[in-house]
Amino acid sequence: MRSYKTPVFLTAVLAAGLVSAPSLGSEAYCGTFELIGDVKTVTLIDVPPEGDSIGDIRTGIMDFIDPRTDDVIKLHYRNKIIEVGDDDVHKFVGDHVWEFPDGDLLFTRNLYYRTNDTRPRGMASKATNGIVGGTGAFARVRGEITGPPGDAPVRRFDLDCG
Repeated sequence: MRSYKTPVFLTAVLAAGLVSAPSLGSEAYCGTFELIGDVKTVTLIDVPPEGDSIGDIRTGIMDFIDPRTDDVIKLHYRNKIIEVGDDDVHKFVGDHVWEFPDGDLLFTRNLYYRTNDTRPRGMASKATNGIVGGTGAFARVRGEITGPPGDAPVRRFDLDCG
């Protein structure tokens, strides 16, 4: 088992000189918005056989920043390899819990392709998270969360909390 902490710098946000606004309640996170990844902790769990194989797990926490307020939203994740690719790009399925500043939780599942390393993203395909439930403002939520391929840790939310 290996653990890594990877900082990702928000130089564009800092260079723009954005000033922090008051924190938003979870109900303000209904609709369309983006969060930008910051610090990520990754633990790789290698199950037999040794090396990348079906059942290997990537688990950890990643902080996402709301550029509107500087609020930190925590992503708790557990992703498992379900198919090993010939070119070191593997198919993963994952369970994610998004923890918002006021304590409301958003539960998602996803299926995506990536390399099994500790880079913040290293995505080989667009990641789409389907919403499976939530608490508080997210109790009746529908929608999805997407992330583009590549190394930019950005998540685009489209949530209907009706």
